[in-house]
Order: sequence, then C-alpha cells, then structure tokens
Amino acid sequence: MKKNTGLSAVCILAIAAVVAASVFLVVRNIKNEKTVDVPAPSDTEPRVVVWDSGNAPASDIPLSEIPSESGEIIPDSEDIGNNDSEIVSEPEGSEIRVSDEEIRAFFANSVFVGDSVFAGYRDYLAREKTPLASGATFLAASSYTSAHALEEDDKLHPIFRGKKQPVWENIKEMGAGHVFIMFGTNDLVVKDGIRASSDVFALIDKIHEVNPDVEVTIISMVPVYEDVSKGALNNPTIDIYNYYLLAAAADHNADFIDINTSLKDEKGNIKEEYCSDNYVHETDKAYSEVWDPALTAYATEQLQKAAKEQTEEQTEEQTEEQTQE
Repeated sequence: MKKNTGLSAVCILAIAAVVAASVFLVVRNIKNEKTVDVPAPSDTEPRVVVWDSGNAPASDIPLSEIPSESGEIIPDSEDIGNNDSEIVSEPEGSEIRVSDEEIRAFFANSVFVGDSVFAGYRDYLAREKTPLASGATFLAASSYTSAHALEEDDKLHPIFRGKKQPVWENIKEMGAGHVFIMFGTNDLVVKDGIRASSDVFALIDKIHEVNPDVEVTIISMVPVYEDVSKGALNNPTIDIYNYYLLAAAADHNADFIDINTSLKDEKGNIKEEYCSDNYVHETDKAYSEVWDPALTAYATEQLQKAAKEQTEEQTEEQTEEQTQE
C-alpha cells in the first residue's frame, strides 16, 4: 500500500514538473520574440490590437491578470502587456499612402468564415454598400461552429455556388488571398476555451494545407450582453478564449485582431448601443464604429507592409545589378 502511495506521489510530481516546464517555455518563447512598439490611440479611437504572425505575440491583458479556466492565475510574464502590443489605427501622414480603391481590392480578394455574428456583418455591408469591406465574400451561417467547419460533410456548411462543402474547398475555388475567421459564439456553449480554440487552429491548419499561399487572420470573439451565461459563453470566459487564440496564432501562421475591447463597456460587457438582442448579436452602430475602422486599419497596414517589402526587393535588385556592372 505504501509503495503504491509513493508511486502516485512520484507521478504527481512528474506531471507537475512537465506542466511547469511547459508554462516556462511558452512564456520564454513569447518574451524572446521581436516586438514592435506603436503608440496607443486615444480612448475615443477604435482599439485594434494586431498580432502579425511575423512579429511578437501581444495582448492588451497581462498574463498575470488572466485566470485559467480552473480559476487559477496564469504565472506572471513580466514584460507581456500593453508595451508589447502592436496597436494599429488608420495611419495619418504615413510614408506609404493607401487608396480606398486598394483597400476595396484587398477585401474583394478576402473571405470571412464564421457564425451569425459574421453573417450580421455581411448583412450590414449589403445594406450600406459604402464600407470598404463591402466587396468581401462570406462563408458564414447561424449556429456554425469551428467543429462543424472541420467536418467534411456537415449540414451547417454555408452554401457556396449552390452547394455545401468544407470552407477550405470554397476558398480554393474562389482563389481568395486572405481569410478572416471568427468563431466562439456557439463553440463556447458546448466546449471550454481550450478545446474550442484547438478546433479553430485545426481549421486554420486545414485551410493552409489546401491553400498554402492564403493569409489567415483571426478576429477575436466579441463580448456578450450583461449577465449572459450559457455553458462557457460569458464575458470572463470569452476573454480567456481570446487569449488562447492570441497566444498560439503565430504558431499556425495567423494574425490576430482584437475588436472585443472596443465593443465593451466599463463593466466588460458589450455596450448597450452595440447589442441588438440582449445576447451577442450586434447593431449597425457596432459594425460602423468598431468593425469598419478596425478592418480598414488592418487592411491599410497589410498593404503598406506589402508595398514596403516590394520597394525593398526592388532596391536590392538594383543594387545587385549596379554591383555586377
């Protein structure tokens, strides 16, 4: 009996050591990444926290303030927090100017994959027509989850060109260059944040497997109305779920945009004027004041980055030619 007790104690200590080592490695890897510091906009501007997969992971919420789903506090990571975030707002006076036509073309080559919250944005764009993202394609459906999206044959797949098929096949057929993904509304009702975020990353990996050149951006899960609690769908758990997405996005070659923060009131719930049903679905005001500026800022930053890289490549080629002469 004593021998079994001793063996159990050894096993528990071994497991604890593995978990501790894993946490240490995750924190160390995050801290060693190269960061980009950009001044934060004022409180009146939409806040867009972007984690470019080529840069460091960043969060508006320090690890020390985020509880795990068991209620425990994640170990402090010292430097991770606001100073490591790449805050992007629509640039003014930037060296590389981006026209509205270029931004429209960016979204015309993009597809949005998600649930009814994305479908609401699709309907808003169809009504308004003037927002720069209005030319995007949507593969969004009510009650759709990342788990549904992973199934080869699922009745909830959005209809594309008259047929239902996995989104990675639709993306291949349309030849999209950029994919925006947002799930969580229905995922968290039946799963915890770890399993739900794992499904999102499995979907991203599958999309990349079939479409290796496509760029993927995760959009954060949005907040819900005050006192909403359905399964794990509540604002504290949504914050944790978003952090899981943020913390592993770069490992799956994906960017991350946080629109959750800009939709919240001082209590951490979705603002009254941004909620259409006392649940999670959003008003046109939310889409026009938060979504449009956030996505426009992201598209602008991506186009500027591409233009800069192209200029640098041309400069290098010219330098090589002159050297050879």
